[in-house]
Amino acid sequence: MHVLFIAPQPFYEDRGTPIVIHDTIVALTELGSEVDLATFPVGSDINLNGVRVLRTANPLRYRSVPVGFSFRKIVLDVCLLVSVLRLVNRTRYDCIHGVEEGAALGLICKVLSGMPVIYDMQSSLPEQLRKVWWLRAGPGRWLSLLAERWLIRGADCIIASNGLARHVHSIEPRKPVLECSFDGCDARARDENLAKSLGTLGRPTVVYTGTFASYQGLEHLIEAAALVRAEIPEVIFILVGGTETEITRLSGLLAKYKLGDNVKLHQRRLRQEIPDFTALADVLVLPRFSGENAPLKIYDYLKSGKPIVATDIPAHRSLLSEETAILVEPNLRGLSDGILLALRDTAYAKKVTSAARAFSHKQTMKPLKDSIAEAYRCATDDWPQQ
Repeated sequence: MHVLFIAPQPFYEDRGTPIVIHDTIVALTELGSEVDLATFPVGSDINLNGVRVLRTANPLRYRSVPVGFSFRKIVLDVCLLVSVLRLVNRTRYDCIHGVEEGAALGLICKVLSGMPVIYDMQSSLPEQLRKVWWLRAGPGRWLSLLAERWLIRGADCIIASNGLARHVHSIEPRKPVLECSFDGCDARARDENLAKSLGTLGRPTVVYTGTFASYQGLEHLIEAAALVRAEIPEVIFILVGGTETEITRLSGLLAKYKLGDNVKLHQRRLRQEIPDFTALADVLVLPRFSGENAPLKIYDYLKSGKPIVATDIPAHRSLLSEETAILVEPNLRGLSDGILLALRDTAYAKKVTSAARAFSHKQTMKPLKDSIAEAYRCATDDWPQQ
C-alpha cells in the first residue's frame, strides 16, 4: 500500500510522540507499505527504507517546536495543510494516517478525495488544550470538544495510546479503536563512571526521565523531594530530559527549597542513553497529577528492573496496578510517602519490580506491527489479509 503519513511534529527528536511515529512508520514498512511522511521542517534527518520524508515550508524559520500547544505549531500546521493538499492532488493514496491534529488535515483530504483516514490518537485534544489558559473553559473549551468528536467520528479507525479507548467509546461506542503497546528499552547494568560523575555513588537515588513540560509534574516532584530529604538527607534526585529554558525555570525552585545538592537537572539525551540513567535508580518516578494517555516512558520503566512510584491517575492506571508499581495519591504527601516507602521497604520494592518485569514481557508479546496491520485492515478494503 501507499500511505500518506501526516506527522505535525519535529521529526526526528528523542521525545514521546516522535518516537512513536518512528516506530509506527517502521512497522508499516516492515508490512510492505511505501510511506510518504509529511512533517514539520525541524528535526533530525534519518534514513528509513521505504519512506519519503517531505518537510513543509518554514516561512518564519523556526528551529524548534516545543511540546504541546503553541503559536509555532499553528503556523506550521497551516503550512503542513498546504503541503498535504498538494500531495493528495497529485497522488492517490491507499490510506491517510494522521497523528494528533494531523488527522484533521487527513479528514479535510477525505472530504476532497474519499481516501480512508486513520486517526493516531496520542492524547485527548481537549485534555491537552486545558493547559492553555484561554482554552480551559468557555468557547475555547467547547470548540476543542467539538473538534475531538469530529475527529473520532470522521476517522475510519483509531489507533490510540493505552488508556484512551474508553474515552473514544464514550464519544462513539461503535468506533473501531486499537490501543498499541510499545517495546521499552532493555535494562542495563549500572555504569559506575556515570554514577561517579553524577554524584550518586552510595546515595539513595530517585530518577525521572522524559520531557520537562509543565504537565509532567516536575514542580510537584521537586517539592516532594524537599519532604523526602527531611527524612533521608543524603537522597539524590536525577531528572533527565529538559531544555535549557526548562532547566533554568526549575532551577529557581531548587534554590527556593535549597535542594542544589539533592536534585540534579540534566538536558535531554538520546533515547538509547536513557537505560544508563534508569540503571542508577533505586526508584523510578512518574509524578504527573493528571492525564489519560500512558506516557511512553512507562514501557522503559517496566523493563528496567527498578521499583516504580507513580501517581494514581488514569494515564498510569492504563498500564500499572498495585501489583506492578507503588501507586500514590496525586499530591505532594502521596508522592513523597511513596518514594520513602520504595527506598525503605526493599522487600516490597523487589516484589513490585518482579511483577512489573513479568507484565512487561506479557505486554510486548504482540508486535506493534500486528496492531498496525489490524487497524489498516479495519480502515481499508485493500490491505492484504493474513
